[in-house]
Amino acid sequence: TYMLDLTGFIKDKPRELHQEVHVTNAPFVIKRTAATRLWPFAPSPMDIEVTFTNDFDGRITDTVPAGFVITNTNPNGEVIKQDDGSVHVTWYGPWKAGEKATFHYDYDAPDISPNFYLIGPLLIQSDHPFDGGVLTSTGDTIQ
Repeated sequence: TYMLDLTGFIKDKPRELHQEVHVTNAPFVIKRTAATRLWPFAPSPMDIEVTFTNDFDGRITDTVPAGFVITNTNPNGEVIKQDDGSVHVTWYGPWKAGEKATFHYDYDAPDISPNFYLIGPLLIQSDHPFDGGVLTSTGDTIQ
């Protein structure tokens, strides 16, 4: 178990994030590569790499905050605005144990600077493995 304590300053006011991360023998490993600081007047890239330790058939969904515009999904992803304004980017498919899948999209944040946004969670969902549950990138199981 790891405890993440992150602090950022916006106009000399601290913004804090505290999150506990549990590391277990998960059926996948996620690597997310994105900007920690961005220039809000142009799109920024998001790259997600998922390595599967078991065969998997289902969907991978990333959640992006309200006001973000999503373009250039690769492979082609489904982009759906939610009732709360957030956006889900979803990819479907089967993947084999040992396979590394890569996903990409560009996101354009609202033209407000400075500001603080959290992207996620990344959901790995299937009707078959995980006893019908949902695994998130933090390792939590939701029934």
